[in-house]
Amino acid sequence: MSKIIAHINDIHLGEDLPPGVDAKHNWEKVLEDLAHHRFDHIIIGGDIGLAEANDYFFDSLYDYAEQLQLTLGNHDQLEEVRKYFENQQTKHKNELYYKTSLAKYDAYFLDSSSNAISAQQLQWLSESLADASDQMLLFIHHPVFSVNTIMDQKYQLQNRDELQRLLLQSGKSVTVLCGHYHTSDETIVANIRQIVTPAVSYQIKKGTSEIEFDTSYFGYRILYLDDLSITTEQVTFDSK
Repeated sequence: MSKIIAHINDIHLGEDLPPGVDAKHNWEKVLEDLAHHRFDHIIIGGDIGLAEANDYFFDSLYDYAEQLQLTLGNHDQLEEVRKYFENQQTKHKNELYYKTSLAKYDAYFLDSSSNAISAQQLQWLSESLADASDQMLLFIHHPVFSVNTIMDQKYQLQNRDELQRLLLQSGKSVTVLCGHYHTSDETIVANIRQIVTPAVSYQIKKGTSEIEFDTSYFGYRILYLDDLSITTEQVTFDSK
């Protein structure tokens, strides 16, 4: 069975942003576009924004409540987000990590809101991988492998080496879906394919020695899952 999924990152509602960036306007443009598709799942990849924006944000997704999945970013607070999003696997945990199925794929959701993956999560993932399907998805806010951006030098996942080893040694074909760096990127390392989704708020230029904003566009990613492959389509909007 095929699935169509929206992967959405780095909305940053209510925050101080670069001049000319209107996070709410951008989010509403994304919502308009979502309405033109029939998505099986809407996956929010983290950094929703200030806690005060959560009422508005989750209310705007009311029609997608049954399709919604979520990972936390470093701008999110678990106790605030779980007022709106909860499931049986996360109910008694102090971090938002869990597993579900998307089409034929096992999908794992990790919590990197602390800028690291806890020992507890690593242990859970290690044990879960033993029974995982040969092809799996991993949703996490932070990239697991390096990207050619100053963000990777300044704000990388603190213990990503541990997570890298775990995934590489699993022998599984893993597709990692992430954000955090406010850019688009795709890289393959051995059995791991990493896809970085652009931000809804603003982008950060690659290949620079300092952080340089690109406020000319914003967007999200569509994933197409079927029994043979995982393909993606990047949806972008002109900010001007």
